[in-house]
Amino acid sequence: GVFADVRSIQRLNTGGGGDPAEPCTAAKLGQSARVNYTAAYYFYR
Repeated sequence: GVFADVRSIQRLNTGGGGDPAEPCTAAKLGQSARVNYTAAYYFYR
C-alpha cells in the first residue's frame, strides 16, 4: 500500500486531544467519542 515504504513517522505541533466530556461506562460499549485533535505528521522512507 501507500505506506509500505514508510520507516518512521514524526508527529509535531499537537493540540487538543483532551478527555471526552462523558466518562466511559459499560452501557457505552462499542460507541465512539469524537475529540478535537490536530497534529502535523511527517512520514519518512
